Amino acid sequence: LCGSYEAAAKLLLEASGIGPGHEVVTGGLLDARIEAAVNRVGARLVCVDVDPVHLGPSIDALEHAVTPATRAVLAGPVDGRTDMLDAVAAACVRQEVAFVELVGAWLGLPAGDRPIGARGWAALMDCGALCVHGVDRAGGIVTSDTTLTAEARSRLTSDGPAPCRPSRASTALLAARLDRLADTAEQCGRAAEAYIRTLAAAGQLAMGPVR
Repeated sequence: LCGSYEAAAKLLLEASGIGPGHEVVTGGLLDARIEAAVNRVGARLVCVDVDPVHLGPSIDALEHAVTPATRAVLAGPVDGRTDMLDAVAAACVRQEVAFVELVGAWLGLPAGDRPIGARGWAALMDCGALCVHGVDRAGGIVTSDTTLTAEARSRLTSDGPAPCRPSRASTALLAARLDRLADTAEQCGRAAEAYIRTLAAAGQLAMGPVR
């Protein structure tokens, strides 16, 4: 857990050995904090066209963008759309390049046969969107790779520059909120459905497909 999403992204890139001379591929709809993290480690960010259906990176464009200098592909749900995650993960396997899931605030939610955050070599979590008041700046790295975990931990605890870390109180609040993530998402879904039904019943409004 780091003090910001950008700090978590930078730590993950550094722990993965990504630096000057390397490339990181991602979709054109990019979080500026990811761009800042890539720039801070000295790597080159390669943005590819997005698929108009799911707004994630186009698989053809992604595969054509991978070069011998590519060290990772970063991609994740856009507006909660998860239907491209399996295709991106498969493309990364074909290209033999690491896949990092940008799960944002969606960690653990269902996405096909596996939850979000379970496909990539690692996942970057934006905790700020989940947090209660007072825990508005936090980002996390989730991975099952023990080598990456050890390297990230060593960089956080070294005497050199390291990402800032939230207080123990903030971390405790965040952990409690994450435990309720699935329930929160379900409640938000019910609220959205009720809102749509209310709008549909309003005679003054005309609802139609978005063009």
